[in-house]
Amino acid sequence: ENSEEAVDKVYKNEKIINALEKDITDYLVELSQLDLPEEDIKLFSSTYHVINDIERIGDHAENIADLAVEKMSKGIHLGDTAKEELKLIFDKTVEAIEIAIDSYNNKKLDAPKSLEVAEEEIDRLEKKLRENNIKRLNEKHCSAASSVVFLDLISNLERIGDHANNIGHSGRK
Repeated sequence: ENSEEAVDKVYKNEKIINALEKDITDYLVELSQLDLPEEDIKLFSSTYHVINDIERIGDHAENIADLAVEKMSKGIHLGDTAKEELKLIFDKTVEAIEIAIDSYNNKKLDAPKSLEVAEEEIDRLEKKLRENNIKRLNEKHCSAASSVVFLDLISNLERIGDHANNIGHSGRK
């Protein structure tokens, strides 16, 4: 939506995520030096992976913000169809993140199945939207510049879905 405020918020949040990842990782390393039960050591390992996945989601959000800046600065226009498609994959990605966080917070054993369904839908959408975009490009319904931005956006959203899937499954380990 060409919102510089939203872009700034993403950049600020990414800095916070990076700082928290470092601090939490440092603390987990300290804890792992203690003589603790194996169950706790497994929890630390699982937590480290979740922190890493959250940080990677932040990186992908920053990539998306960078694409928004590029779109605004170069006057790149995404058509209505492309915007509708982006909303579909965005909504499904947010759903996957919500399921993953709920699963991790509540150690649910059944949530990962719904998460896998969401992740498969994201993968299916990414493939279909990529095909649709190439078709629009071939039919000259979009520019090369808008095509590149669109493809990068859906790729980042798909990767966020992968990280959400990792987070959701970490509660089962």
